Order: sequence, then C-alpha cells, then structure tokens
Amino acid sequence: MIRNKGIPREKIAFRRGKGKNDESSNAGSEAEAREARAASREERAREVEAREAENRAAMTREARAHAREARACEIEATEA
Repeated sequence: MIRNKGIPREKIAFRRGKGKNDESSNAGSEAEAREARAASREERAREVEAREAENRAAMTREARAHAREARACEIEATEA
C-alpha cells in the first residue's frame, strides 16, 4: 500500500481553528457577526414594515375619498 507522505492534516494552516467546539479561536467573532447580521435584518424588516404601513394608510385614504365621491354622485343622480 502506498503511504501519503504529504503534510499531516492537523498541520495544514487553513484547517487550524475550524473545529466545531465552542473553544475554537474564532467562535466569538463568528457569533458577533451572526448577531450583527440578525440585527441588521431586523432593522431592515422594521423599515419595510414602516413603509408598508404608510402605503396602506395612503391607500385607505384614497379608497375613502373615492367612496365619498361615489356616494355623492349617486345621491346627485337619485335627486335629479
């Protein structure tokens, strides 16, 4: 059987610190980055919700104005 004489896996630089345990060197920064991304997502969601609420209010005002105008036209038509 031919034996691989390359660099052992544990000595490869890019694999260092990539463990699944919480004691890895970059676990804290990953958690902070995850929290920051979540916070920015929540902020964007709040902004979108605020814009949608403004749009809903505007559409409601337009619909009420249209309904008032339609009722006024209907009343004029029945009186004439």
